[in-house]
Amino acid sequence: MIRAASRDPRVAAVIAQCPFTDGLASMFALPPATLAPPGPTLRHVRKASKAEVRMQPGGHFDIYVGNAFERNVSEQLDFHARHVPTAVNRT
Repeated sequence: MIRAASRDPRVAAVIAQCPFTDGLASMFALPPATLAPPGPTLRHVRKASKAEVRMQPGGHFDIYVGNAFERNVSEQLDFHARHVPTAVNRT
C-alpha cells in the first residue's frame, strides 16, 4: 500500500503495482495553462508498469460536462470492465 503521508505522484506512479488509468487534458496552451499541464504527470505515469494514459481533447475542466464528460466516463467504464472482475464481465 502506498503510504498516505507521501502523497507524491512521482512515488505513487513508480511503486503502483495495480492497473490504473489517468485521463489528461491535451489542450493546455489556453488559460489556465499552468493549472495542470499534462507533461509532468505524463512523465511520471509512464513509469508505472500497468498505467493506461488517455489524452482527452480540451482543457483541464472540459471533461466535466457534455460530450467530453460522456467520453471520459465511457473510457473509465471500459477500463474497469477490463481490470475489475464482476459477475457481469467474467469470462
